[in-house]
Amino acid sequence: MISWNENVGIHKRNQKFYPIIDVGLKLVTPYQSILIYRRMKILEQQLPTIFFRVHLSFIININHISKIVDNHVYIANRAIPISNTYREDFLGLINKRSL
Repeated sequence: MISWNENVGIHKRNQKFYPIIDVGLKLVTPYQSILIYRRMKILEQQLPTIFFRVHLSFIININHISKIVDNHVYIANRAIPISNTYREDFLGLINKRSL
């Protein structure tokens, strides 16, 4: 099966985060932004474990985190909110990776 990443030629290691926009998802990489039409839940299930949903509107690549301050995670100098729904699981994952 061909994944959508192979179709658009984007390597997962370069993907930083996925903010939701009005009609689809915006895939943001260091080199470009691509609009894709995929439900967030489906995308979330297809991504490898280096990706984590931190907010209703964001899935992030945890390898690109520069810092975590209060209720925000920073990727490429952009503050991305961490919602209460995902906060405990996200911080647990980060703590596990730090050990």
